[in-house]
Amino acid sequence: MNSEPITVYLVEASEETRTLVAGFLERSGRIRVVGSAADSASAAAPVRQLDPDVVVVDRFPGSELLSADHRVVLHATTVPERTANELQRAGIHAIVFKEVGMLGELVDTVLHTAGQAVPAHSTAATDGGGL
Repeated sequence: MNSEPITVYLVEASEETRTLVAGFLERSGRIRVVGSAADSASAAAPVRQLDPDVVVVDRFPGSELLSADHRVVLHATTVPERTANELQRAGIHAIVFKEVGMLGELVDTVLHTAGQAVPAHSTAATDGGGL
């Protein structure tokens, strides 16, 4: 297992939710949140500069965050009306729904998306953690 933490840039409209999610990801001990923004337009330049392993977004991002260079996890209440193949082609590597008790799944999915081992008991380890 890699000892370096996975770096994450968090895009979340709600400042309160950004703080909650960032703290939870950091507490895993395997993830370091390197920055955050309220929207994908504001995140574009810092993401290019910081080059995180994974970008976690709260809604389908604009093209400024979708590239082969960044793995994107959609952390949203709803999924855009697109097929899994369309989402993958657009750069979305995994989806985790915003529901009570799902932050543990977000941690597992971020690890899986970054190519790291996920604990055997986790959902991401058993269902692939992605699309």
